[in-house]
Amino acid sequence: MLGWKKALGAGMDWTISIAWTFGILMVITTAFCPLLRREYAFLLGALLYSLVDVVMGAVGVWTIMCALSWGIVGILFNRFQPSGSLVNFLGMSFAGTIAFDFLTGVIGGPLLFPMSFTDAFIGQIPFTVSHLIGNLVIVGILAPLVYAYIALNPSIKKALSARKIYSPSIFVNKKE
Repeated sequence: MLGWKKALGAGMDWTISIAWTFGILMVITTAFCPLLRREYAFLLGALLYSLVDVVMGAVGVWTIMCALSWGIVGILFNRFQPSGSLVNFLGMSFAGTIAFDFLTGVIGGPLLFPMSFTDAFIGQIPFTVSHLIGNLVIVGILAPLVYAYIALNPSIKKALSARKIYSPSIFVNKKE
């Protein structure tokens, strides 16, 4: 009897850990990627995802596909004009979650594992709903705060400007 309760508890711990991990990953990419040049937004996304897999001890054949997919999400976020608004961050989080889950679950699933496209698509729906809820809540709380710190911090502006990795329009109309 205690076995299933322990397994359920471990599963809940894992689910909460995943939600926070990907929520924080989403916060960092929604806050930074609009500020970077496109190629650096891709690199930031790909490297951050790779780091998550390494830290969680979950490196496998999927890591490359997922890192490339998160890099694509970084480019998607780079297309957003940074405004710091909650609506902007929620829209980015929604679009990024849908794009990532589609690339990794629906397209990547059948490429890496023995399953049909239909099974991958239908099976991905509950995961995507769960990812959306977690990401929207965490991004809604943290991303505006992180972005405000980044965009209004003169030392970060100077560091990004000196290395020419920023998108030229990011600091337009921003107070020093």
